[in-house]
Amino acid sequence: MFLSIILKVAIVFLVLIILMLNGYRFFINLRIRKVEQQGVLSNQAKKKLQYIKEKEQSKHIQVFLVNGFLIGLVILCVSMYSFQTERNVEVLQAESRRLNDETYALKKEQKQLVTKIPVENYPKKGLNLVDYSWEQLFQDKKENQLQSSIENDLSEKLVPYFGYSTCILSINIPTKTLSLSLVGDLNQSSSKEIIEENMKKFVAEAKDVPKLTQVHFQINNSSEKNTTVYSCTYDRKDDKQSFKLVDETTDK
Repeated sequence: MFLSIILKVAIVFLVLIILMLNGYRFFINLRIRKVEQQGVLSNQAKKKLQYIKEKEQSKHIQVFLVNGFLIGLVILCVSMYSFQTERNVEVLQAESRRLNDETYALKKEQKQLVTKIPVENYPKKGLNLVDYSWEQLFQDKKENQLQSSIENDLSEKLVPYFGYSTCILSINIPTKTLSLSLVGDLNQSSSKEIIEENMKKFVAEAKDVPKLTQVHFQINNSSEKNTTVYSCTYDRKDDKQSFKLVDETTDK
């Protein structure tokens, strides 16, 4: 990186020197031509002008040689900068591949660890769903912070009872619907019966949540491009009733 900066500065500096030298030579040549175009000159003035022209032409040749040398240095610096840039790109690409491999390995290891963790039975006392501020949440549609807090907290609490690598709970305030999306490798997930039983117990506890009218579950299989393999919906007309299963879809 430091060498690249030095090379860029050197290229700019050399190009400026070349432009300054050529600009000065062009200015001298322009002055001589103006003197020649002034009209009739005395013989002495003509001799003096001719002497100056020959002297300046000699300097032009010297500057031309210096320019050739400087242009060569510029080409060398550009070549070195190009080589250094390609080398840096190769290093970054190698580092990117290494990080991608490590990320893939970590994700695979995480997935294996999650699937090995035994699914716990839904606690008899429940998850204290009624303790959340549901009344306030459903009354004020602008309670974004409260909604996010409830969703995040419940998503973390539900992970041990469903055994999937991803457990996302979301709340739709206008329709008063609670949705739980589970994503994981269905081929490696064990204790399917416990998971189904935990769903029923969660719905049973959700009966006491005021104003909630619908609970939806969806399971996606991550090993098959997140295809939905199971979904069900529990519904009720008001919060005085228990939830009833109104829709169930299984992709076997």
